[in-house]
Amino acid sequence: MSTVFESVAAARPRIHRDVLFTAAHDGVLFHNSGGGFKITSPSAYRLASLLVPVLDGRRTVAELCAKLPDPQRAMVGELVSALLSRSFARDVPTDEVDPATVLGAAVAKRFASQIGYLDHYAAGAPRRFAAFRDSTAVVVGSGPIAHMCAVSLIRNGMARVAIVGDSDGAAAAEAAELDATGVPSAVLDWRPAGDEPTWADLAGADIVLVAGGDGAARLTHRLLAAGVPEGKTLVPAWTFGRWAIVGPAGGTDRRGCWYCAMLRLSANDSTPAAAEVWRGVAVAGAPPAGPAGPTGPLASMIGNLLAFEVFRLTTGALPAETDGKVTVQDLESLDVVSEQLSPHPRCVYCRQEPTPIALDAAALDAAPQQPPGPDAATDAAAAQLSARDGLVQPHTGIFRRYDDEDWDQTPVKIGTVLLTDPAGRRRRVSAFDVHHVVGARTRALARAAVAYADQLGAGAGSVGAVTGTSLVTGRPVEVRRAAVEPFGTANADRLVEPTAAGAGAGFDPAAAVRDGLASALAFVALRGAIAGALPSRVPLDTCDDDAELRFLTRSAANLGTTVELLDLGASVPAGVHALLARCTEPRSGEKLWTIAADPSWRTAAVRALCDLVGQVQLRQQSTDPQATDGTDPVLVDYHPDTLAVAGTAAARTAADGRWQQVLAGLAEAGTDVVLVPIGGSDLPAGGLFTVRVVLQERSRG
Repeated sequence: MSTVFESVAAARPRIHRDVLFTAAHDGVLFHNSGGGFKITSPSAYRLASLLVPVLDGRRTVAELCAKLPDPQRAMVGELVSALLSRSFARDVPTDEVDPATVLGAAVAKRFASQIGYLDHYAAGAPRRFAAFRDSTAVVVGSGPIAHMCAVSLIRNGMARVAIVGDSDGAAAAEAAELDATGVPSAVLDWRPAGDEPTWADLAGADIVLVAGGDGAARLTHRLLAAGVPEGKTLVPAWTFGRWAIVGPAGGTDRRGCWYCAMLRLSANDSTPAAAEVWRGVAVAGAPPAGPAGPTGPLASMIGNLLAFEVFRLTTGALPAETDGKVTVQDLESLDVVSEQLSPHPRCVYCRQEPTPIALDAAALDAAPQQPPGPDAATDAAAAQLSARDGLVQPHTGIFRRYDDEDWDQTPVKIGTVLLTDPAGRRRRVSAFDVHHVVGARTRALARAAVAYADQLGAGAGSVGAVTGTSLVTGRPVEVRRAAVEPFGTANADRLVEPTAAGAGAGFDPAAAVRDGLASALAFVALRGAIAGALPSRVPLDTCDDDAELRFLTRSAANLGTTVELLDLGASVPAGVHALLARCTEPRSGEKLWTIAADPSWRTAAVRALCDLVGQVQLRQQSTDPQATDGTDPVLVDYHPDTLAVAGTAAARTAADGRWQQVLAGLAEAGTDVVLVPIGGSDLPAGGLFTVRVVLQERSRG
C-alpha cells in the first residue's frame, strides 16, 4: 500500500469552500484566490469529480477508500495529501462537534452560513461562533453608523446587543423577528448615569463600540484615559478630516491605542484635521468644523465593518483588523486600507522604553549569508526591505512614504523617505547606492530611522545619566545623557558637539552598531584632522584599478565637478580607515563634503565618494538648488576647505581589517565603546534597530 495513503488514512479532510477544480488536457487543476496546483494523470479529473463532494470532514480517508483497490487508494492518497499540504483542505479533528450540539438546532440552522464561514478558516467553528454569540457588545452612538452596527451584530448571531444612545428601532425589530423563530435575541437600552457613559455604566459589556458621531473621539479618549478594565475591549469608529477610522482596539495586551493613532495620523497629515479632533476632545459639545460625518450607504459600510470586527475579535478565526492596526476609509473616494499601528514612544498610555540590545562584539564581523548571483542578492535585499513595509505607511506609519520616483537614478541611485520627526519637522531624507534603488532605499530608511530616534533619545522623559553596555568589556557603563541625546534638552548648554555621528541604524543590531561605530570613528578622525593631524590627498588615478571607485570619480566629472579624496589616516584610531570627499557644486558654487569610516579602506572610500556624487546629483535634479539629504549634521557649520592637506597617499584598496581589531585598538588606547539603544520599541518591532555609540575614556566607566 502507498506510504502517502497511509500518512493521510486517518485524516478527515474538509475541502475549503473557495476551492475550484478544472479539467486540463492532461489532468486536473485545483485553484483558489491565492494560487493553484496541477495533478497530472489521465483519470485525475474524474477522480476529483467523485472525491471532492465527499471531502466534508465527516469520514476518514480510510473509510472513503474502504472498497477501493490499492492503485486507486494510492491516487486518492496523493490527491488528499496535495490538498492538505497546500491548505486547500484541512483535517477535521475527531472531537469536533455538531453545531446543533453546541448552539441548539434553531440557532445552528439560522446561522449556518456564519458557522460555515468560520469553518473555512479555522477548526472549532461551532465553539468559535458560540463565543461571538454569547458575548455582549454595547454600541455607543445615535447616528447611522451605530444603527447599522447594532443591526449587523443581531443579524449575524449576537444574542445580546446593548445600545447607548437613540435607536432607530431596526435592530430591535431584527431581534424580535429572530426571537419569534426560536433564536433568542435581545436589544437592550442602556442609559448612562451622566451625560457620557463611564466604565461603570458599561460594566455588563464585553466589547464597547464607539460608533461614530461628533463626540466619538472625545468619548474614546475619556474611556481610554480612565483605563480599559481587564477583560474588556474598546473599539472606536471616528473621523479624522476626510478619513473614517475604525480602531485601534484598546484593552489588555492590545498593541497601540487611540492616542498612538492620533500621534501617527497627526504626524503624517498636513491638514487641520488633527487640530479639529483635539479641539473636540478638549471641549465638550464643540461644534464640528470639518466635513460632515458619514451618512447613507457609507455609514452602513462603516457600521458593518465595525460589527464584523467584533466577529473577528470574538471568534479568533481571522486576524482582527484593529488589533495593532486601524482601518482607514477615504470619505470621498471610498478607498479602504488597513495599516499597522505601532505603539508611539510618546504615548502616555502604552509608551515603551527602547528595546535593550545584547550584542557580542564578534557579531560585528559576522558576514551575512549571501545567495549566489547578483540577481539573487538583489532579490534578497528587496525581500528584506519589503518585510519592513509596515514602517512606511501614508497614515499611521513611522515614515510616510518613499519619495524617489521622480529621480533620474543616474549615475548613482537615490532613495528618499518622507517623515515627520518627533520634533514636528517634516523631512525628506535621502541616501545613495552605486548599484540599485533597493540599496539606496535601505540606506535612506536607516538614515530616516536615525533622524527619528535621535529626537527621542534613550528614554522619553528620562533625566540623569544613561546606562549603556560596553562593547569592550560587556559590562554596564554610565554615559552622560548629553552624549546620547546631543540634539535634546540635556545638551542645551552644548556640553558635547550636537552631531549625528555615533547614531546608527540597521536591519539587525549588528548592522546598527556597525553604522553607529563607523560614524563615531569618522567624527573622531575629522576632529583630529581639524586639530592638526593633517590628512593626505589620494590621487584619483590610483583608484582606477577598482571598478566602483573609477565609476564614481568619472561620474563626478560627468556631473561637472572634480572630487578630492582625503585620507584621514593620521588622526584615525588604530585599525580603521577614514576618508573625506569634497568638491564644489558646479551650479551654486557651494562646497560639499562627506566622510566615511570602516575597517576596509575601499568600503570607506566607496561610501564617501558615493555620498558626495549623490549630493551633487540630488541638487542638480531637484527644484531646490540648496537641497540636502535631510540628515542631521556631522559637524555644524564646518567648511571643508578649511582642512589643509599634507602630501599624497596612494589608494589602499587592499587594506582590509575587522571590527574586533578596531575595538581592540580602542581598548588599548584607553577608549571605551558604549552602546545605548535609542528611540522606542516601535522601530525594532518593525525590524529596524537604532543605537548610539559613545566613545569615552575608560576611566569614566
